[in-house]
Amino acid sequence: MRLGLVYEKQDCADTDGSPLMSMLSHMHRSRATMPENVQLLYATKGNSLNIKEVLFANRILSIASEYAASRLQVQFFLTEASGAKDVPTEQTTDLSNVLTKNGRMTGQDIEEALGDVEDRRDTVCYVCGPRQMTDELVEMVGKMEGMEAERVLCEKWW
Repeated sequence: MRLGLVYEKQDCADTDGSPLMSMLSHMHRSRATMPENVQLLYATKGNSLNIKEVLFANRILSIASEYAASRLQVQFFLTEASGAKDVPTEQTTDLSNVLTKNGRMTGQDIEEALGDVEDRRDTVCYVCGPRQMTDELVEMVGKMEGMEAERVLCEKWW
């Protein structure tokens, strides 16, 4: 299994998610390199559950449309959607493998995406985003049961 975590700031021209989008596009184009199970968690500042306004969303949706839910799962987290401070609400899309959530990504969301503890020994996690978020997620995921710090990767461009 592979897990990708992305954060992108919609309120400016920030493209912190570009490395992960490049990896997903490459795996999709070559197909042979696409792991058995990919979990993409994409958090962004957004003020509606309309994911088409999110950077890279159209490309992600296009790729997701070509895979079964057992092979590729995508979750969009819109952190400034109305009611985000309340219990997150979920919205499905036309695709069974794409879910939009109103609110921030939580540790529980990540643990669920990682799957059963027994299955995590084959899991690699890639983290992209702003410095503080990346550092926090790399540390948190590396300490989760069944994970090892060596299998939680990020590109430190700073």
